[in-house]
Amino acid sequence: MRFHKLEKNFEEIKHKFKPNDGIPDVLLLDDKLPKLFANTKGEQFEMLLKQSKFKTELGIHDSNWLHMNNTFVCGLFDLTINTIITHIQEQICRATKAGYRISCILLSGGLSESKYLLSRIENHFSRGSNTNDVIPVIQVPNARNAVVDGALLMGLHPNGIIGRVSPYTYGFYSVVPFQEGEHPEDLKDVHEGVTQCEAVFYKLIERNKIVRSGDCFERRSSTDYIESKHRTRITSLWRSFKKDPKYCTQADECELVASIEIRPPAEGWPPKLYHFQRLVVIDNEFVVEFENDTTGQKYKTRVDYAF
Repeated sequence: MRFHKLEKNFEEIKHKFKPNDGIPDVLLLDDKLPKLFANTKGEQFEMLLKQSKFKTELGIHDSNWLHMNNTFVCGLFDLTINTIITHIQEQICRATKAGYRISCILLSGGLSESKYLLSRIENHFSRGSNTNDVIPVIQVPNARNAVVDGALLMGLHPNGIIGRVSPYTYGFYSVVPFQEGEHPEDLKDVHEGVTQCEAVFYKLIERNKIVRSGDCFERRSSTDYIESKHRTRITSLWRSFKKDPKYCTQADECELVASIEIRPPAEGWPPKLYHFQRLVVIDNEFVVEFENDTTGQKYKTRVDYAF
């Protein structure tokens, strides 16, 4: 707890930081900290700082006041902010391509309280520095506690959300008999002497459809095993912004969401394995499940924040 105040003060500096005011930010170091550094490293923190690459950006005054110029504090943010802007830009491009119109960018969470973060995102999206239309950026009130507030409201009113609109089309990776002239040649494969088409998207949930907690989507299938009876199976869930993707490929804007590896029993798979693949909706999460129909054995994995 000794350094809790130091950490809190540093967080306040990050939230209130203005990059163009030219005024250094000052952090009062705990008296114990420079002594601890000297005992551990065998040299004074102030002297080491003067020899470091940060010597023009950081300085110690009156033994324990750390002065940080704008360049240094910006550097604490820039990598993260650049990643956030890139991610927002990617989502806007994908949503626009799928037919959506983005009316605003809503920021919440503790980091969104940073004035520097807000100014960077506004400069990119709200003031015409990007190639797309100008998009207003809105910072929610009490952004630091927004996620906690939402969690509390859901706990108090668990039946308040009766359904969610799926932002993606979800489906299982499947393998079907290859149809010449219909299936892509680059997805052709041979399994147990049978020509098959890999990576066929088996649609479960279509984009913009409402799903409810407890909904279950299922696929029943069978696989022949003779020479490959000791091969590990993989069940995988995929998603796409497209309404009706055909294959689990980049061309169909598909991305892997979750997968389960199912190892064969010691004696190998039976000559014909009957199995189920299931997708179960639980609030804003999914449970992906594979069931061996012969033995009843199940394998599961959970997908957080599916919506």
